[in-house]
Amino acid sequence: MMKLWEIVSSSGLILGIFASIISIYTFLRVKRVEKLASMAKNWIINVKLSEPENGAEVSGYIVKISGNVDFRTTAAQVESNSRVNLALQEKQVELVPFVKPLSHVKWWWAQSKPVVSQDGRFEGGIYIGEKEGAGIGVDFQIVVLALPNKAVKEGCKFVNLPFYYTASDILTVKRVR
Repeated sequence: MMKLWEIVSSSGLILGIFASIISIYTFLRVKRVEKLASMAKNWIINVKLSEPENGAEVSGYIVKISGNVDFRTTAAQVESNSRVNLALQEKQVELVPFVKPLSHVKWWWAQSKPVVSQDGRFEGGIYIGEKEGAGIGVDFQIVVLALPNKAVKEGCKFVNLPFYYTASDILTVKRVR
């Protein structure tokens, strides 16, 4: 009986230490998000997703996206848009598209990051369904978020969109083949 009590006591101690480590990690992550949000308070980031168009019918499981991003660190900044990609890198901001099927699946999937040119135009590709045909006839929502660098990895899924600085309008497309 005494041996069992020692095992239970040791297990409780280990679980307590593990819970403390998780608490510290969570605290540091929250502090990081608070710091990023504080830094971004004066930033003006506008993301416009222009391709595909809202309501478009798309073919294939890889769909091209394109749009524009405008980034200013203060409202008074009158810098030309010739260095938007560098400003995003300097402030550790990246664009990440997300796709969500409007079906029984309730996940937003993080896609690969588009390439941002110096003038703020971006292009990339997103997955709409699967190569084998899953997703044909389904509507999909698409949004591009401006996020802290390395906040998400391609392929991660979310019930709710992660913390972001700004977002494009959410577009809906239908995969037809």
